[in-house]
Amino acid sequence: MRKRYASQIVSAWILTLPIVAVLAADANEPGHSKLTYGNGKEFQTDLYDARLLGELPADGKEPYLVFAGRECPQCDLDTNVYFRSPSDGSGTGPMAVQSSYPGNYYVADSGRLVARVRMFIGRCIDSNDGAVWFFQKRDNGRWQTTVSTIFINGTQLGNRTYFENLPKIAVAQAGVSNNQCREVPPVPKFVKTAAAYYSENPHFRTDCRSPSIREWPLGPAQPGRPVSYLDKQTNTLLYVEGDGRHLAAIASDGTILWHRNPFVDADLCPYRNERPIIVSVGPVLGSGREDWIARKWKRKSHLVEIHFDSSQFGVVDIKNGDFLFNGQN
Repeated sequence: MRKRYASQIVSAWILTLPIVAVLAADANEPGHSKLTYGNGKEFQTDLYDARLLGELPADGKEPYLVFAGRECPQCDLDTNVYFRSPSDGSGTGPMAVQSSYPGNYYVADSGRLVARVRMFIGRCIDSNDGAVWFFQKRDNGRWQTTVSTIFINGTQLGNRTYFENLPKIAVAQAGVSNNQCREVPPVPKFVKTAAAYYSENPHFRTDCRSPSIREWPLGPAQPGRPVSYLDKQTNTLLYVEGDGRHLAAIASDGTILWHRNPFVDADLCPYRNERPIIVSVGPVLGSGREDWIARKWKRKSHLVEIHFDSSQFGVVDIKNGDFLFNGQN
């Protein structure tokens, strides 16, 4: 279960910049990777399509530059937000904040909207210059909202994430009206393909980096293989495609009832290996266990169990393909 800490370092989203940030005049040029900040100073990034978003003043050092960009020119990696002070040593590199660029995020397989991200910069929710993200993410069919901020703590960056008693987006919008805050224009649609997910290097939210993740270093990904299971209770064939990630339900007359990517739809974190694949589909084992799980998730339809090669497992609602994550070991 996800723990609800009032304050912790969380990756999905971070960024701050004062409202007086200087923007590079040509920052929107394709492939531009050199940022201009301050009074004409330059900072070379290793990113493609880099765009300077602003600067965070720090004590006794160059400001933290906040910028967006992509790690490769011909891939489906998300545009992420990065921050780095030119005063930092060459070996430190920019710190990435994954899935933090504002916009709507869709899964290519189903076209489902799975996340909304809005970002504001300036004095938006309190008297401190910084950035604030308002995140809405679909989790097991329900929308959950979190708010994240980042700020300068002396010469370092600090952040806070709210899961309860959330700052109101109306406060940030009022700051926009008062010219104390501005909203970074969101992208209407980010689309993530399953093929891109499988081929890219793994990216993690910071809330994925729990002690259990660190104790089990990620190993290489294994190729997927087709798996099938005929559920006799509903006479439905469940079929795992060759990528090991997509699961389809096929009726007795050959009709495809649904087609889902359980790992992506449930927004799971990689565990033990980079790209977990489904290795088994079958009945929920254990006397009375299916009924107990159905009550836990408030489901009335029939459930089947799936296991990933990462030891993660859960049940699938055979009516609509919803995946309900039950744990990992």
